[in-house]
Amino acid sequence: MADRVQRVMEEMLPELEELEQRGVFTATELKSIIKKRENFEYRIQAPNVDKLDFHRYVQYEANVDLLRRTRMKRIAGGHTIRKGKSDFAGVDRIHRILDLLCRRHRNDVDTWRQWIEFARRTHSNHKLGLIFARTLRHHPHEEDIWLKAALWGWEARANIAAARNLFQLGVRLNPRSQALWVEFFRLEMVFLQKVSDRMTILGIKTMQEMEQREEEDEDEENNDIEGVSTSDIPQPEEESLSSDFLTFSAENDNNNSTKSSSSSAKKAKLSDLSQDEREKRLQFERSPIMQGALPKMIHKHAVAKFPDDFQFRKSFLDIYRMFPNTEDVQAEVLSSLINDFPLHGDLHTQIALASITTALAPYNITTEDAFECKHDDNDAERKYDVDEIHTVLLDALREAVSRFETAVKSSQLIPVPTPSSSSSPNHLSLWRALTLFLLDQLHMCVQGVTSDAIISYLTDTVLSVLKRIPLHLMDEDMAILSANTFALANMTDHARAILTTFTQPPSTSSSSVTTTSSSSSSSSATNITSSKKKNKKSSSTMSSSSPPLPVNPLLRLSPSVWLK
Repeated sequence: MADRVQRVMEEMLPELEELEQRGVFTATELKSIIKKRENFEYRIQAPNVDKLDFHRYVQYEANVDLLRRTRMKRIAGGHTIRKGKSDFAGVDRIHRILDLLCRRHRNDVDTWRQWIEFARRTHSNHKLGLIFARTLRHHPHEEDIWLKAALWGWEARANIAAARNLFQLGVRLNPRSQALWVEFFRLEMVFLQKVSDRMTILGIKTMQEMEQREEEDEDEENNDIEGVSTSDIPQPEEESLSSDFLTFSAENDNNNSTKSSSSSAKKAKLSDLSQDEREKRLQFERSPIMQGALPKMIHKHAVAKFPDDFQFRKSFLDIYRMFPNTEDVQAEVLSSLINDFPLHGDLHTQIALASITTALAPYNITTEDAFECKHDDNDAERKYDVDEIHTVLLDALREAVSRFETAVKSSQLIPVPTPSSSSSPNHLSLWRALTLFLLDQLHMCVQGVTSDAIISYLTDTVLSVLKRIPLHLMDEDMAILSANTFALANMTDHARAILTTFTQPPSTSSSSVTTTSSSSSSSSATNITSSKKKNKKSSSTMSSSSPPLPVNPLLRLSPSVWLK
C-alpha cells in the first residue's frame, strides 16, 4: 500500500512545480496540499475503506481546483495563458478517485451515477463513453443510465448509429421500460426532422417539390406572356440604340434579371440531374428511413408490450403532434386508440377538442379567441364575422357532445346502474371526462363575451349530464367545480342544487341507503327544477320542499363549501 501511495505522490510532482512557478500556490501551501493528499491516499488504499473517505477526498480536490482557477484568473489579468499540466491534473485526479471508488463498490449504482454526472459536468467526453460502457456492464437494468448514454451519443457526439444501438440493446434487456420505448421513438422523430431541416437549409428539394416548382414557373411565365402589353414595356432612349444592348430603367432591369436568373437557376438544377442522379434521389426519398418506417416499427413493438396502457400509447400520439407532416400517422394512431379504448374519457376529450380546433381552423382563430370574440364596429383588423364564428363554434360543440353521447350509450350506462352494480374505471372516466369537458367550455364561455345561445346550450347540456350521472360515480371535486362554474355564471340556484345533493344528511333507514340512483337522479332533477322557479329563495327552503336525497356518505361535502 505504501508503494502505491508513494508512486501517486511522485506522479504529482510536475504539476506542483508548475503551480509554484506560476505563483498560484506558495511553498507552504504546497506542503500542506501534499500532506493532505498523502493522508487521503493512505485512507482510500486501506482494505476496509469507507465511501465517506472517497467523498471527502473528492470534495477536497474540487476545492483545491476551484482555488487554482480563481488565482489563475487573477494572475492572467484578462490575458490568455497557455494551459499546462496543472490545468487538467485536478479533474484527472478526481476521475482516478471515482474510478477506484466504483471498483471497490461496483454494485452501488449511485457511485456510478456520481461519476457520470461529474464527467458530464466537466465535459470529459473522452472518458464518458468508457464510463457508460462500464456502468451498463455492471447495471444493465438501470433505464436512466441507458437514456443518458443514448442521448449523450446523439446530442454530444451527433452519432445516430451509436444512439440507436444503445436504445436497441436497452429495450432488449429492459422490454418493460416505457421510458426507453418513448425516448427511442422520440429520437427517431427528431432525427427525421433534423434531416428534413438540413435539406431545407442546403436548398435540397425533393423530386416532387422540384417538379411542382417547375410547373409553377411555367404557369407564371405563361401568365406573364398573356398579360403583358406594349405600354408596359419601357422604351429605350435614342442614344442607346447604337449600343450593343438596350438600356432600360434600373428597377425593371434588376427585377427582370433577378427573375430570369432565379428561374434559370431552378431550371438548371432540375435539368442538370442525370438519370442516375434522379434514380438515386428517388431511392433515397423512398427509403424506409425517410418514409418514417423506424418510428412506426418502434410504436408497433411498444404497443405489443403494453397493449392495455392508455397513457403510454397516448404519449406516442403526443410526440407525433410535435412534428409537422404527420397527420396521416396521427390518424392511424388515433384510430388504434379508439378501437382499443372506446370508453376512455381522456381519449374522447382529445377527440372533442380536436374537432373544435378543426372547425375553427379555416378562420385562423383558436378556441379561446373564439369564445372571447365580441361585436366591435371599431375593430377594423378583424377579418371574420363574429356571428359566423359563434355559429361554427356552437355546431362544433354540438358535434363534440354528440360523440360523447354516443360513447356513453355504448358504455351501457343507460339506464344508470345502481351503486351495488359493478362499473369499470372506463365508465367513471367517461362520465368525468364528459362533465369536465362541458364545464371547461362553459368556463371559457363565461369568461369571454360569447352569444347567449352558446351559454344556454352548454348550461342545459351540463344540467342534463349531471342529472344522469350516478351519485356513486361523482366526487367532491366534480361537485365543487360544477357549483363554482354555475356561480361564476350568476346561476346560484343551480350551484345550490348541486351542492344540496352532496350535503344532504344521510337517511337512517336502510331502504333509503339502498335506493337506486335513478330515484336520486329524479330527486336531483326536482331540486334543479324548483331552483329555477324559486330563483330568489334560499337553499334551505328549496331543501325542505324536496324529499331527502340518498347519497353516498363518503362523498358528502361539508357545509363550509356552500356558496353564500
